[in-house]
Amino acid sequence: IGIGPRSPAVMAEYAACGADFHRRGALLEEGLRIMKALWTGQPCSFTGEFYRVEQVRLHPLPARPGGPPVLMAAAADPALRRVARLADGWLPISPTPESFARDWEAIVNACRAIQRDPATLSRILYTTLNVNQDEAQAEREMEEFLLAYYGPQQKPMIVQHQGHCAGSPEKCAAFLRGFAAAGVQHFCVRFAAAAQEPQMERFLSEVLPGLS
Repeated sequence: IGIGPRSPAVMAEYAACGADFHRRGALLEEGLRIMKALWTGQPCSFTGEFYRVEQVRLHPLPARPGGPPVLMAAAADPALRRVARLADGWLPISPTPESFARDWEAIVNACRAIQRDPATLSRILYTTLNVNQDEAQAEREMEEFLLAYYGPQQKPMIVQHQGHCAGSPEKCAAFLRGFAAAGVQHFCVRFAAAAQEPQMERFLSEVLPGLS
């Protein structure tokens, strides 16, 4: 779950829904409180600033007792504190291991302030790779993918704030190892290429062994 950055594309989505972009954090928190209450299977009543439900009960229930784990994307200070209060895990798009470590330290401090053990939070990095021994081709495919996915307006911000790596298996493995050393426990990998299966095959056979 994430509220999205301050970008024209994201702000346009909130406007299209008639939602106040500047209150998106509060909207998320109320919605999540309702979701977690419904996942218990008990009748749920809630009255907040944005939402109101009365004696609502969810069926069928999620397979996992208490509902699925909630993973939050967060980088800004209020969102990092929200991870400490409400999430089961943190799923950032950190551009560098240093930025990941810095934000994780902020979450740890927020956890300590509310007497929560930060070890109860999973740390999962969402990142984008293009695996190819031909590094020039890998860079071209990464450029084309990001431009097609985000558009010319948003792409420069994505390049600056979202982690990605294009190049040889050795380069990609080193990129991921840097994050693992910074505390990442799991990776969610997206491949920046039109042909996805070859990327997955290269990742499994040539990148993954380099992580162990």
